[in-house]
Amino acid sequence: RLFPRAFFIAEEKENFELPDTEGFIIDPIDGTTNFMNSFPWCAVCVARVRNRQLVDSFIYNPFREEMFTAEAGQGAWLNEQPIHTVSRPPSRAICLIEDSWKADRIVLRSYFASARCIGSAELGIAYVACGRAGVKISKPLHIWDYAAGTLIAREAGALVLDPDGQDAALTEPGRVVVCCPECRDTALRALRDAEAAWKS
Repeated sequence: RLFPRAFFIAEEKENFELPDTEGFIIDPIDGTTNFMNSFPWCAVCVARVRNRQLVDSFIYNPFREEMFTAEAGQGAWLNEQPIHTVSRPPSRAICLIEDSWKADRIVLRSYFASARCIGSAELGIAYVACGRAGVKISKPLHIWDYAAGTLIAREAGALVLDPDGQDAALTEPGRVVVCCPECRDTALRALRDAEAAWKS
């Protein structure tokens, strides 16, 4: 075995504590409903962690045969080609969201070119990393729903923040705002305003 003492945190396991040793955070199918309906936006996601720090990760969409990978300090790739987030103004950026997020969609669309859900949190993060979207705003997620994408996005030059605008840590549950640098302030403001409008 390559990692005989590795820990595993996964969707099908009831273990949420992140140890200080080396191990893996796994989501065997991110986008389960999409997968069950042959809707081609789902992925296998794995992140390797050492001392609570992301070491490397991958997100694989079998329908589109797309493999997003990253290694800490080395960069991010899509099918072995380097990727970088694309800086664009919010008015031209797609904002990806969760379908069950309690937020006012009309408010969100006033900030961005579009607000939409693709049904896979990790792929949404990866799409910001490669420039297909400018922003990904999540509801509270399990750690396996964002760990792999966090490293890919950061290595591609995107910001991965908590709702207060600080660098997001690996927590269970966790909440992330992933964006190109140009969309940072607007993304955080849109999150607050959309949730406030939903509650009012």
